[in-house]
Amino acid sequence: MKAKRWAAMCSAAVFLLSGCNGVKAPRDLIAAPSLEKEEQKEISDLLKQRIQSNAELLVPRYGWKDRSIYMEDMDGDGKKEGIVFFQAGQRGPVQMAVFKMKAGGWEEAASISLGSRSLNYFQLADLDRNGTKEAVVGMEKADYANEKQLLIYDLKSSKLEVTASVEYEGLDVADYDGDQVPDLLIVTGKRREEFKAGLYSIENGVLELRSATKMNAFAFHQKMEGGTLQDGRHAFFADSKLGIRSMLTEIVAYRAGRLELIGKENSPYFIPSRDINQDGVTEAGGAFDPNGKEKQEEENVPLIEYYDSFSVDGKSKRVMERYKDQAGRFFIIIPAKWYGKVAVQADSRSVQLRERESNQLLFEIKWAGKNESNENKNVLKETKNTVYYTDEKTKQKMPLENFRLMESEF
Repeated sequence: MKAKRWAAMCSAAVFLLSGCNGVKAPRDLIAAPSLEKEEQKEISDLLKQRIQSNAELLVPRYGWKDRSIYMEDMDGDGKKEGIVFFQAGQRGPVQMAVFKMKAGGWEEAASISLGSRSLNYFQLADLDRNGTKEAVVGMEKADYANEKQLLIYDLKSSKLEVTASVEYEGLDVADYDGDQVPDLLIVTGKRREEFKAGLYSIENGVLELRSATKMNAFAFHQKMEGGTLQDGRHAFFADSKLGIRSMLTEIVAYRAGRLELIGKENSPYFIPSRDINQDGVTEAGGAFDPNGKEKQEEENVPLIEYYDSFSVDGKSKRVMERYKDQAGRFFIIIPAKWYGKVAVQADSRSVQLRERESNQLLFEIKWAGKNESNENKNVLKETKNTVYYTDEKTKQKMPLENFRLMESEF
């Protein structure tokens, strides 16, 4: 998947670019992610003078993906450098540049062409505990192949020097073993042969494997990213497809002195891991048909999504179940006492959640066009063209605030 491209109007905020439709020349659009930081703006202005007119700033898919200009002390001299990635056109190679503050202002200190066309990962970390930060860069080799290259760079004497290079499938930089030193977790291998998650450190300039654990060799990895367990420990979440529909989430963490696969989550429908309730903990997702019917096309199935958090000992806890209506663009959060007990009755204009054993009505939502009559309706939400409501006489067992529009989730 292509790395996202960020650019901004010089007098406005940052815009996410997925293409060049309806925008000015990218050189004119490049600006610092935060205009409150003068140093970022100066680097942005200098970059506009240096790069080609069709170039765009990049952010990685994973790692530090919240900005496009990174202000960090990379070489340990007590002064921040500015690090950027950019690309001249969608087919051009990704380039990395480092800027340093000199007497006359910001100047380009080092740059390198990374060859590939997609930036998969970036983070800075002092991996060898020598007071300088290595640039951990992950590149996707080609659009049509799921091959990636890890490159670790040091900034020495105004030159970017490669200290390690490894082909990888998944990558994360974090303190996995709790020693306050960032580790490298690298997933390597080939599909149908073997996948391994390995925990690495840099010792005397050499990348050393400290511990490894096997992963599913037949997984088609869709999302691989670091996250947080319910006990605060760091872990690696690998969301994969196992065929057309079925999915698998593998959770890798460090415990008892070694890297282990501490949890698995299987589901017939693909729901990626995420922090569903925004409490800082990553949950593994899944979905099931609450009516227990045989699997159908996904758009025709009334799905209930579920999200489980894990601790480092492998124990899981159900955090949320919610009915998700893809056509209606809403979801209903199910209270914990009804987890696994809800059946769904749905048609083109309404949804009922019922207790499976007693058939008791728990929640009902209806929707209609805005131009239709609103008599005897308890309106819950409105969109541009649709009103979501309950009948005033209908007794609801679930709180009305458990009904949410999908747009409110993002």
